[in-house]
Amino acid sequence: MTHYTNNTPDGTASFDYYNTIYLDPASDEFSQVTTIRLKRMAGVMNTVNLDYQANCRGYCTITSVNWAGSKIFKNGDILERTITTRFKWTPSGATKNTIVPYWYFGGSANGTPIAIPLEAEKAELDIRCDSEIPNAGTGCVFSGYKPTYVMNSKKFPGAAAHVDMMWRKTNIKWGQRSSGKPLTYLGNKMAVDGSGKTQQDRNRQLICGRQWKAYSGTGDFSDMWTLDAGEARTDPKSCDEFAFANSFQSAGNSAGPNPVAYSGKECVQTYVRRNADDTMTLHLRPDAPAPTWKEPCGRSSMSNWQNTQSMRPFGEFIKQQRLMEDDDYWLDLDGFTAPTP
Repeated sequence: MTHYTNNTPDGTASFDYYNTIYLDPASDEFSQVTTIRLKRMAGVMNTVNLDYQANCRGYCTITSVNWAGSKIFKNGDILERTITTRFKWTPSGATKNTIVPYWYFGGSANGTPIAIPLEAEKAELDIRCDSEIPNAGTGCVFSGYKPTYVMNSKKFPGAAAHVDMMWRKTNIKWGQRSSGKPLTYLGNKMAVDGSGKTQQDRNRQLICGRQWKAYSGTGDFSDMWTLDAGEARTDPKSCDEFAFANSFQSAGNSAGPNPVAYSGKECVQTYVRRNADDTMTLHLRPDAPAPTWKEPCGRSSMSNWQNTQSMRPFGEFIKQQRLMEDDDYWLDLDGFTAPTP
């Protein structure tokens, strides 16, 4: 902030400013907490009466403002001011809206009104409120934020090993944060090939339906017992695919970045084996061609429990993060590392 005399700057004031936006994925209300502290005054500047406002554009309203401390800052002032502003989404017949937060800085310096108040905003902080997520009520999230789904690799090492192998051995790195390539959630988007199925179901059909058989070679015990179930039980084998069927990047998506020509037979073919010491390891299928590691996908034969339960929490993840069609997200294997073929 600068003070002028006869259009000549002769005094300045600077402030430390910190702002936090608190969103609630289960509420249409959210808040901003701002702290402001005088950093220094110089020249003729000795008093600033600060007019700070946290505002929003779009379908929103301010429900309350609480300014803790004086709006007047004097030279040598060391006290921190805290401003808490509450907002509410006020939709107009829509089930989804974008709200743009912005901040206003004005007031007076040495009693002279600031000639050009400042307004600031950042697109990265735009907020999306909606009532579209099934069984999740109404809530708000940052529209540009990419959440992370954490797979329990200790409980589901077979499923984690499959993803880990694809990330390390092929160019299929979707979901890996270090690659900069997030997965994209399909939701209930219809298939682009006119099949009348959702794209997710169509992906699953092409990758894990066409030309797939469970592996039953020597040493494969995944259909006899499943480690993470905690008990001896018969567990059928199932097909695990990566990239996931519910992602735009699935090789079953003809509009995706790496589609198969016909079926999941074009993927890297593996199976998960339960070892004598109750560990699980991932192996290449000896009844399939050796991979070139340029394949567009991975397809693995493993315990149905291992396969399905590794992604079961994803439904709650969708609700908590208010994940919607075409939203990006990351995948975290929870520190998993394992040797691969």
